[in-house]
Amino acid sequence: APIRAGLLLVGPDEDVVVNLYLAVLGRWPDEGGFANYMAFLAQGPGQRARMFEDLRHSEEARLGGIPVNPDLTPGSDTEALAAQLRLRTRWFQGEIARLRARPAGGTDTALAEELAIARQELSAMRAEHAARFAAVEAMLTG
Repeated sequence: APIRAGLLLVGPDEDVVVNLYLAVLGRWPDEGGFANYMAFLAQGPGQRARMFEDLRHSEEARLGGIPVNPDLTPGSDTEALAAQLRLRTRWFQGEIARLRARPAGGTDTALAEELAIARQELSAMRAEHAARFAAVEAMLTG
């Protein structure tokens, strides 16, 4: 089932930008897009839903985007973090598979370096989300 848009709008602005790019466009945000949407989100909390609609109706999304459930109901922090972790993990796994599928030939060292970087980023992301889950769990258990 497609991820619910509201689950992508929970968290810091940086995460919202990355989450929406990954979910709607299927890719990590480029530097210009990231900066543009960070400035856009700085205008206020209502901008998150507008950013989703903007990306969802973009030409890039129409040409090859990923289906996202447009329901903007946010859900609990734990539910949102779990959905975001699944989204990012799937993206990193796809990137690793893409790198592994590249043809062999003088780029083995470059490929190994790219895989190592992707694994480090995935590990860092898992540690970050584990810390967030622990904080949410601590809040819930009082």
